[in-house]
Amino acid sequence: MIYMKISDEGLWELCLKGDMRAFRELYCRFYALLRNYGIKLLPDKSLVEDCVQDIFIKLIQNHETLSPTVNVKGYLLKTLRHKLYDTIEKNRKIQEFENGVQILNGRFGPYITFNKVNYKIPKGKEADKLTFEETMEIIAKGGDSKKKTTKKTTLKTTSKTTSKTTSKTTSKTTKKETKKETKKKE
Repeated sequence: MIYMKISDEGLWELCLKGDMRAFRELYCRFYALLRNYGIKLLPDKSLVEDCVQDIFIKLIQNHETLSPTVNVKGYLLKTLRHKLYDTIEKNRKIQEFENGVQILNGRFGPYITFNKVNYKIPKGKEADKLTFEETMEIIAKGGDSKKKTTKKTTLKTTSKTTSKTTSKTTSKTTKKETKKETKKKE
C-alpha cells in the first residue's frame, strides 16, 4: 500500500487500527509543520521537538482509545499547543519549587527549608545529590522528625495561651472586687 497517496483522514483511520506504517507517514507528513508551529509559540527548539515526539508516542500508545477526526492537522496542532502549555506550566511549578527550597547544613545535620519549615534529611541521603522527587518525598513525609514547628507557630500558641490566661484572671479579679464592694455596702 502506498501511504503517500492516502488522505490525512485515511491515514488517521489506519493509525486507529494500529498500522505502524501509517503512523510513520503521519509523522513525516506533519513533523515539520508541528515543529515550526511550536517554535512560534515557544522559541525553545529542543523542548518543542521533544513535545512533538511525545505527541506521536502517545498516539501510538493510545491508538485504540482515539476517535476518528475529520481534521487531522487541526487535531495535531491543538494537541501540540496543549502539550506545550502543560510542559511550560510543569516546568514553572518545578522552578518555583526549586527557588523556594534551600538545602542547608545545620548543627544537627543537613536539612531542607521550604515555606519557612525545616525538614531534616534522612540519614543515608546526600543533600547535594537529592533529586526533585526525593526532595518532594522528604517534604511530604515531614523529614526525619515527626514534629515540624516553626517560630511563628510557637509564638501564636504562646500569645493565645497568655491572652486566655490574662482574660481569665482579669474576670476572676473583677468578680472578687464586686463581691467585696457588695459586702462593704451591706
